[in-house]
Amino acid sequence: MQKIAVLLSGSGRTLDNFHEGIQAGTMKAEIQVVVSNVGDALGLEKAQKYGYPAVHAADNSAINTILAEYDIDLVILAGYLKLY
Repeated sequence: MQKIAVLLSGSGRTLDNFHEGIQAGTMKAEIQVVVSNVGDALGLEKAQKYGYPAVHAADNSAINTILAEYDIDLVILAGYLKLY
């Protein structure tokens, strides 16, 4: 089981797909945290609705600080619109 962090910038449609796959058992992963560079991104609201920690981070340094708090195997850029 892969422990993942999801980075997004917008609506969180890919997060929806990951969540649905995990719930259906077709994706063997656990979402540990969802991070967005956009403070009011719909994807953060969805993450909270699904029960995942959802955090805004303005830059890569802030993202790295957040990710260091979690046991992460993979960082997935799911519609993340900045260079990481």
